[in-house]
Amino acid sequence: MVSELIDYNDQSWKQRLIKDTFMQSDADHILQIPLVQCAHEDFLIWGGEPWGEFSCEGEDESMDHLFRQRPITVDV
Repeated sequence: MVSELIDYNDQSWKQRLIKDTFMQSDADHILQIPLVQCAHEDFLIWGGEPWGEFSCEGEDESMDHLFRQRPITVDV
């Protein structure tokens, strides 16, 4: 689980564990993901479409675009 890769005492990645567990390139990518520095309640960042469907059509609506604009962290 992702939560096992986080040191909650100082809100940082467990770098040694990540580097020992994943390939170097994957570990480098994981360690670049920012972690939240203060506790907060979860909040909705996308409420969906009014008609209840989700579409990835168009470059501006791609999931990649959404996550690059607003990186999120989740306690699982």
